[in-house]
Amino acid sequence: MMGFVCTLTGNSFDVEVAQRGSSRVAIVRIGVDDEDDTIYSAMVCLEPGGGGDVELIFCILAADAYADEEPTTFWSGKATSHIIQGLDRGSVLSVILVCVANLVKMTQPSRIYMCTHDANLPQPALLKHNRVAQTVEACGYKVSHPNSFHGQHIWYMDRIG
Repeated sequence: MMGFVCTLTGNSFDVEVAQRGSSRVAIVRIGVDDEDDTIYSAMVCLEPGGGGDVELIFCILAADAYADEEPTTFWSGKATSHIIQGLDRGSVLSVILVCVANLVKMTQPSRIYMCTHDANLPQPALLKHNRVAQTVEACGYKVSHPNSFHGQHIWYMDRIG
């Protein structure tokens, strides 16, 4: 009885990138549950938002390997803490950061924004979002992080030059 088994090994993984209109989505299989045949994937998306800005979102998807139904979407690390644990969480974050960098470099939107899904996040969850923002910054963006509003955090990332 093992449950979640991380299938990420080394620095190599397969990324599926899809485009729907002006949306770009990257999906990476990150693991399986060997007890119930659930397949877990990380998804990163750049989605057009209001005013021409692009929203950066990321989440974990869980899909039954044999059922033809929509996957379950986990928007919060809190929701996956009982599934993905220990060093596997760092491996998954690394994959998300690589996908973020690749999508941003591929599309180079003028302005990106990212919001927390949950309010009043604990410090480790904010650090995860800050790592994502730093990844975008390394792609040539100026990042601002205004004060939270009702516990929600938002980051604005404007392309330099």
